[in-house]
Amino acid sequence: MTDLSSARELFFSKLSHKFSQSEIKLMSNTFLIERLGLSKTEIMLGGEVEVPPSDFKYFGDVIDRLIKDEPFQYIAGTTEFYGLELKCDSRALIPRPETEELVQWMIDSIPCESVLRIGDICSGSGCIGLALKSKLKMCIIDSYELSDEALSLIADNIKHTGLNLNVEKFDALSTDFSSIQKNYSALVSNPPYIPFKDGSDMHENVLAHEPHMALFVEDDDPLVFYDNICLNGKAVLIDGGWIYFEIHEDLAAQVKSIFEGNGFVNIEVRKDLQGKERMVRGQKLPSHHEQE
Repeated sequence: MTDLSSARELFFSKLSHKFSQSEIKLMSNTFLIERLGLSKTEIMLGGEVEVPPSDFKYFGDVIDRLIKDEPFQYIAGTTEFYGLELKCDSRALIPRPETEELVQWMIDSIPCESVLRIGDICSGSGCIGLALKSKLKMCIIDSYELSDEALSLIADNIKHTGLNLNVEKFDALSTDFSSIQKNYSALVSNPPYIPFKDGSDMHENVLAHEPHMALFVEDDDPLVFYDNICLNGKAVLIDGGWIYFEIHEDLAAQVKSIFEGNGFVNIEVRKDLQGKERMVRGQKLPSHHEQE
């Protein structure tokens, strides 16, 4: 029977050509803990832990999937986002660290005891709405998503986290937002924004496994979601309400122009921790200003 150190070494010997040492450590620890029922401390200390042949074979199968570019998070079935463990699979995009920064911006801007309504459009896995609800417990959070697969994942994550969201099927490119709730203090969206022509520049693990519906837009109109949400989202925002977007690092100026063209004020572009312009927000002009 194989021991724990041999199982760990299997990951490093097979994956060192493809991943960094820190990535392999994270992945191997995740699967060893999940499969063997060990704690992080037990994994770190090692010791005389025996690994049955069936488990050793399982680790070999996991490694083969990683070599074939299947995302680690999809194989594990969960990922961490803003301190929450979320279900994660090919029904929706893998939540990214930069999206945590968008959530943090909103939480920093909204008093924690506020009783407000927030709408999350193109909700995907539900990560933004659930993260907001975990901190803004008095707020009502509505998640809108078109994909039936993603909607089922949101339902799974609501159950998994024990947090409450209102979930509705909705097309973010609809010209009629009257079917969704009104009086939002904030809308937030991380919509598709990658032109199809840029797909060839993306990593194979993304292209082959993550849903293209959540990634790509037509080459001739990459800002279509931002245009539509700004234009029609105004109707469901309260005066002085905000729209927050995650954006492609090259699109900040264009998205800012969309806000300006739709009469938003106090527009702010924010950089992520990598120094890239990945977030922007704008405020709906209060109606008494519009009349002046």
